[in-house]
Amino acid sequence: MRKSFETIELEWDSEYFGIPACKIVLLETIDKSDIEEIFNFIKDYEFVTIVNKNNDPENNVLLATIFKAFLTDINVVFSKKVENRQTLQECNYLIADEMPYAQEIVDIAEISFKYSRFYNDPYLPSEKARNIYKQWAMNSFRKKGKYFITIKDDRDKIAGFLLCNIEKEKSLCTIELIAVDENYKGKGYGSKLLKILERFVHNNGILNIVVGTQVNNIHAVNFYTKNGFKYIGCNSVYHLWPKIQMEKEG
Repeated sequence: MRKSFETIELEWDSEYFGIPACKIVLLETIDKSDIEEIFNFIKDYEFVTIVNKNNDPENNVLLATIFKAFLTDINVVFSKKVENRQTLQECNYLIADEMPYAQEIVDIAEISFKYSRFYNDPYLPSEKARNIYKQWAMNSFRKKGKYFITIKDDRDKIAGFLLCNIEKEKSLCTIELIAVDENYKGKGYGSKLLKILERFVHNNGILNIVVGTQVNNIHAVNFYTKNGFKYIGCNSVYHLWPKIQMEKEG
Protein backbone atom coordinates (compact mmCIF):
# COMPACT_ATOMS: atom_id res chain seq x y z
CA MET A 1 0.00 0.00 0.00
CA ARG A 2 1.36 3.40 -0.98
CA LYS A 3 2.29 5.69 1.90
CA SER A 4 0.70 9.13 1.77
CA PHE A 5 3.85 10.96 2.82
CA GLU A 6 7.60 10.67 3.34
CA THR A 7 9.77 12.08 6.14
CA ILE A 8 13.35 13.18 5.57
CA GLU A 9 15.86 14.53 8.07
CA LEU A 10 17.73 17.43 6.46
CA GLU A 11 21.31 17.14 7.68
CA TRP A 12 22.64 19.83 5.35
CA ASP A 13 19.94 22.34 6.31
CA SER A 14 20.36 21.54 9.99
CA GLU A 15 24.09 22.21 9.84
CA TYR A 16 23.79 25.32 7.67
CA PHE A 17 21.01 27.03 9.64
CA GLY A 18 22.16 25.68 13.02
CA ILE A 19 18.76 24.23 13.95
CA PRO A 20 17.15 20.77 13.60
CA ALA A 21 15.47 20.67 10.18
CA CYS A 22 13.39 18.10 8.33
CA LYS A 23 11.22 17.73 5.26
CA ILE A 24 7.79 16.18 4.78
CA VAL A 25 6.78 15.21 1.25
CA LEU A 26 3.02 14.77 0.80
CA LEU A 27 2.58 12.21 -1.98
CA GLU A 28 -1.22 12.17 -1.96
CA THR A 29 -4.10 13.51 0.12
CA ILE A 30 -3.40 12.89 3.81
CA ASP A 31 -5.97 11.80 6.39
CA LYS A 32 -6.42 12.19 10.15
CA SER A 33 -4.02 9.38 11.05
CA ASP A 34 -1.38 10.85 8.71
CA ILE A 35 -1.76 14.24 10.37
CA GLU A 36 -1.19 12.74 13.80
CA GLU A 37 1.86 10.85 12.58
CA ILE A 38 3.32 13.96 10.94
CA PHE A 39 2.83 16.05 14.08
CA ASN A 40 4.51 13.33 16.13
CA PHE A 41 7.50 13.34 13.74
CA ILE A 42 8.04 17.11 13.53
CA LYS A 43 7.90 17.76 17.28
CA ASP A 44 11.69 17.25 17.50
CA TYR A 45 12.44 19.80 14.76
CA GLU A 46 12.51 23.58 14.69
CA PHE A 47 12.39 24.13 10.92
CA VAL A 48 10.09 22.02 8.74
CA THR A 49 9.76 22.12 4.95
CA ILE A 50 6.57 20.55 3.60
CA VAL A 51 6.34 19.73 -0.10
CA ASN A 52 2.79 19.21 -1.36
CA LYS A 53 3.33 17.15 -4.51
CA ASN A 54 1.18 18.16 -7.46
CA ASN A 55 -0.27 21.03 -5.41
CA ASP A 56 -3.02 18.80 -3.97
CA PRO A 57 -5.86 21.26 -3.07
CA GLU A 58 -7.07 19.32 -0.02
CA ASN A 59 -3.57 19.22 1.40
CA ASN A 60 -3.20 22.96 0.81
CA VAL A 61 -6.22 23.57 3.02
CA LEU A 62 -4.91 21.27 5.75
CA LEU A 63 -1.46 22.84 5.69
CA ALA A 64 -2.90 26.32 6.17
CA THR A 65 -5.58 25.48 8.74
CA ILE A 66 -4.35 22.49 10.75
CA PHE A 67 -0.57 22.84 10.52
CA LYS A 68 -0.52 26.66 10.33
CA ALA A 69 2.27 26.39 7.77
CA PHE A 70 2.83 29.22 5.30
CA LEU A 71 3.41 29.04 1.56
CA THR A 72 6.92 29.99 0.45
CA ASP A 73 7.06 28.71 -3.12
CA ILE A 74 5.25 27.14 -6.03
CA ASN A 75 7.89 25.02 -7.71
CA VAL A 76 7.23 24.23 -11.35
CA VAL A 77 8.88 21.11 -12.73
CA PHE A 78 10.11 20.58 -16.29
CA SER A 79 11.36 17.46 -18.00
CA LYS A 80 13.12 16.65 -21.25
CA LYS A 81 13.68 13.32 -22.95
CA VAL A 82 17.33 13.09 -23.89
CA GLU A 83 18.08 13.01 -27.60
CA ASN A 84 21.30 12.65 -29.56
CA ARG A 85 20.48 15.45 -31.95
CA GLN A 86 22.23 18.33 -30.23
CA THR A 87 24.33 20.49 -32.52
CA LEU A 88 26.93 22.35 -30.51
CA GLN A 89 29.17 25.09 -31.80
CA GLU A 90 32.78 24.80 -30.78
CA CYS A 91 33.23 26.10 -27.25
CA ASN A 92 35.54 25.72 -24.29
CA TYR A 93 33.87 23.60 -21.61
CA LEU A 94 34.69 21.12 -18.88
CA ILE A 95 32.62 18.33 -17.29
CA ALA A 96 33.84 17.13 -13.92
CA ASP A 97 32.68 14.74 -11.22
CA GLU A 98 34.22 15.44 -7.77
CA MET A 99 35.31 18.82 -9.09
CA PRO A 100 37.94 20.69 -7.06
CA TYR A 101 37.06 24.05 -5.53
CA ALA A 102 36.65 26.86 -8.06
CA GLN A 103 36.25 30.41 -6.76
CA GLU A 104 34.81 31.64 -10.08
CA ILE A 105 31.86 29.26 -9.68
CA VAL A 106 31.29 30.37 -6.09
CA ASP A 107 31.34 34.02 -7.16
CA ILE A 108 28.72 33.38 -9.86
CA ALA A 109 26.52 31.39 -7.48
CA GLU A 110 26.67 34.11 -4.84
CA ILE A 111 24.96 36.76 -6.96
CA SER A 112 22.96 34.85 -9.57
CA PHE A 113 19.86 33.52 -7.86
CA LYS A 114 17.16 36.13 -7.36
CA TYR A 115 14.24 33.81 -6.52
CA SER A 116 14.11 31.41 -3.60
CA ARG A 117 11.66 30.11 -1.02
CA PHE A 118 14.31 30.90 1.58
CA TYR A 119 13.99 34.61 0.76
CA ASN A 120 10.25 34.37 1.50
CA ASP A 121 10.66 33.12 5.07
CA PRO A 122 10.82 35.93 7.66
CA TYR A 123 12.14 33.55 10.34
CA LEU A 124 15.33 32.63 8.50
CA PRO A 125 18.37 34.86 9.03
CA SER A 126 18.59 37.05 5.92
CA GLU A 127 22.33 36.54 5.50
CA LYS A 128 21.96 32.76 5.66
CA ALA A 129 19.12 32.86 3.14
CA ARG A 130 21.08 35.15 0.84
CA ASN A 131 24.18 32.93 0.83
CA ILE A 132 22.48 29.55 0.53
CA TYR A 133 23.24 29.04 -3.17
CA LYS A 134 26.85 30.04 -2.67
CA GLN A 135 27.09 27.45 0.10
CA TRP A 136 25.23 24.91 -2.05
CA ALA A 137 27.89 25.23 -4.73
CA MET A 138 30.72 25.11 -2.21
CA ASN A 139 29.38 21.94 -0.61
CA SER A 140 29.17 20.22 -4.01
CA PHE A 141 32.88 20.36 -4.81
CA ARG A 142 34.75 17.06 -4.54
CA LYS A 143 31.47 15.16 -4.10
CA LYS A 144 30.99 11.86 -5.89
CA GLY A 145 27.94 11.98 -8.14
CA LYS A 146 27.89 15.78 -8.31
CA TYR A 147 28.71 16.89 -11.83
CA PHE A 148 29.80 20.43 -12.70
CA ILE A 149 29.77 21.67 -16.26
CA THR A 150 31.66 24.91 -16.77
CA ILE A 151 31.84 26.95 -19.96
CA LYS A 152 34.59 29.51 -20.60
CA ASP A 153 35.12 32.50 -22.84
CA ASP A 154 38.07 32.95 -25.21
CA ARG A 155 40.17 34.28 -22.31
CA ASP A 156 39.65 31.06 -20.31
CA LYS A 157 37.32 32.78 -17.83
CA ILE A 158 34.31 30.82 -16.57
CA ALA A 159 31.21 32.40 -18.09
CA GLY A 160 28.68 30.03 -16.50
CA PHE A 161 28.18 26.70 -14.79
CA LEU A 162 25.66 23.92 -14.35
CA LEU A 163 25.47 21.56 -11.38
CA CYS A 164 23.56 18.29 -11.62
CA ASN A 165 23.32 14.84 -10.11
CA ILE A 166 22.76 11.59 -11.97
CA GLU A 167 20.78 8.57 -10.80
CA LYS A 168 21.77 5.83 -13.22
CA GLU A 169 19.35 3.31 -11.74
CA LYS A 170 16.50 5.69 -12.61
CA SER A 171 18.11 6.86 -15.86
CA LEU A 172 17.58 10.38 -14.54
CA CYS A 173 19.62 13.58 -14.40
CA THR A 174 18.45 16.38 -12.11
CA ILE A 175 19.71 19.91 -12.66
CA GLU A 176 20.41 21.49 -9.28
CA LEU A 177 21.87 24.86 -10.25
CA ILE A 178 22.56 26.69 -13.50
CA ALA A 179 23.88 30.22 -13.70
CA VAL A 180 25.67 32.56 -16.08
CA ASP A 181 27.95 35.40 -15.02
CA GLU A 182 26.23 38.80 -15.26
CA ASN A 183 28.77 39.93 -17.88
CA TYR A 184 27.88 37.05 -20.23
CA LYS A 185 24.09 37.00 -20.07
CA GLY A 186 22.22 37.18 -23.37
CA LYS A 187 25.04 35.50 -25.29
CA GLY A 188 23.67 31.97 -25.34
CA TYR A 189 25.90 30.44 -22.67
CA GLY A 190 22.95 29.04 -20.71
CA SER A 191 21.56 27.19 -23.72
CA LYS A 192 25.03 25.87 -24.53
CA LEU A 193 25.30 24.47 -21.01
CA LEU A 194 22.04 22.57 -21.51
CA LYS A 195 23.20 21.19 -24.86
CA ILE A 196 26.50 20.06 -23.35
CA LEU A 197 24.60 18.38 -20.52
CA GLU A 198 22.22 16.61 -22.89
CA ARG A 199 25.05 15.25 -25.00
CA PHE A 200 26.93 14.12 -21.89
CA VAL A 201 24.02 12.29 -20.27
CA HIS A 202 23.02 10.70 -23.59
CA ASN A 203 26.52 9.25 -23.87
CA ASN A 204 26.04 7.83 -20.37
CA GLY A 205 22.72 6.18 -21.15
CA ILE A 206 20.52 8.64 -19.27
CA LEU A 207 17.06 9.09 -20.77
CA ASN A 208 15.53 12.02 -18.86
CA ILE A 209 16.55 15.40 -17.45
CA VAL A 210 14.39 17.19 -14.88
CA VAL A 211 14.62 20.64 -13.34
CA GLY A 212 12.48 22.78 -11.07
CA THR A 213 12.17 26.54 -10.72
CA GLN A 214 10.00 29.09 -8.97
CA VAL A 215 6.70 29.87 -10.68
CA ASN A 216 7.40 33.62 -10.55
CA ASN A 217 10.81 33.21 -12.19
CA ILE A 218 9.42 33.93 -15.65
CA HIS A 219 12.89 34.18 -17.19
CA ALA A 220 13.76 30.63 -16.10
CA VAL A 221 10.37 29.26 -17.19
CA ASN A 222 10.83 30.77 -20.66
CA PHE A 223 14.45 29.59 -20.79
CA TYR A 224 13.60 25.93 -20.19
CA THR A 225 10.63 26.03 -22.53
CA LYS A 226 12.76 27.56 -25.29
CA ASN A 227 15.27 24.74 -24.84
CA GLY A 228 12.75 21.96 -25.33
CA PHE A 229 11.73 21.21 -21.75
CA LYS A 230 8.09 20.34 -21.09
CA TYR A 231 6.06 21.31 -18.04
CA ILE A 232 5.11 18.19 -16.06
CA GLY A 233 3.64 19.58 -12.84
CA CYS A 234 4.03 21.84 -9.85
CA ASN A 235 4.54 21.40 -6.13
CA SER A 236 3.58 23.86 -3.42
CA VAL A 237 6.23 24.30 -0.74
CA TYR A 238 5.45 25.37 2.81
CA HIS A 239 7.56 26.24 5.82
CA LEU A 240 6.58 25.47 9.38
CA TRP A 241 8.24 26.53 12.61
CA PRO A 242 6.65 24.33 15.32
CA LYS A 243 8.19 26.11 18.34
CA ILE A 244 7.33 29.57 17.04
CA GLN A 245 3.81 28.40 16.27
CA MET A 246 3.43 26.99 19.80
CA GLU A 247 4.64 30.28 21.30
CA LYS A 248 2.09 32.22 19.21
CA GLU A 249 -0.72 29.93 20.30
CA GLY A 250 0.44 29.92 23.92
